[in-house]
Amino acid sequence: TGEEFYEKKVDMYIQDMKLWSEFEPNLYSLEVEIDGKDLTSTTFGMREFTADEHHFYINGEKTFLRGKHDACVFPLTAHVPMDVDSWKKYLGTCKEYGINHLRFHSWCPPEAAFVAADELGVYLQPELPFWGDFKAEDPLLMRCLLQEGGNIFNTYGNHPSFVMFALGNELWGSIDKMKEFVDVFRKENPSKLFTFG
Repeated sequence: TGEEFYEKKVDMYIQDMKLWSEFEPNLYSLEVEIDGKDLTSTTFGMREFTADEHHFYINGEKTFLRGKHDACVFPLTAHVPMDVDSWKKYLGTCKEYGINHLRFHSWCPPEAAFVAADELGVYLQPELPFWGDFKAEDPLLMRCLLQEGGNIFNTYGNHPSFVMFALGNELWGSIDKMKEFVDVFRKENPSKLFTFG
């Protein structure tokens, strides 16, 4: 049947796929068209980023995260770069120094950062834009943070460089609410690792 034919084709492509990592940042492009009226495309990479009690693994191989903290400080421009070339220069310099991971302290970088990291093989950890009291009794704050997390995953979730996510920095307040957020995000985005803060 047609369905069996497509299942065999998909299995064949999956077997031949090259995985993405810092050492081999293999990327694929997907273009989808609906009846000649709607066309969209995206770039993605296939990878598995996991952890056990003591180590991180990329595609089953133990890896060591040699990271840096990025607090969105760009004194020469007074704003974060929005173009891929600027991010390639920045992340390329990081890689020259042996850095393979960036933690974005209480912020999420723009699309250009993810594109550059995908191409260069750099692991990224964006965070919710929050530093403070995770106050469960503040429904507006909780709704805003949950929605922002969902927006981050919906916008950047296809990028293989996006491997980890935190709820923010130096959080205090409701541990139960933080766990609830992580459980929701983890269920919807099982290819990433999560932490409260």
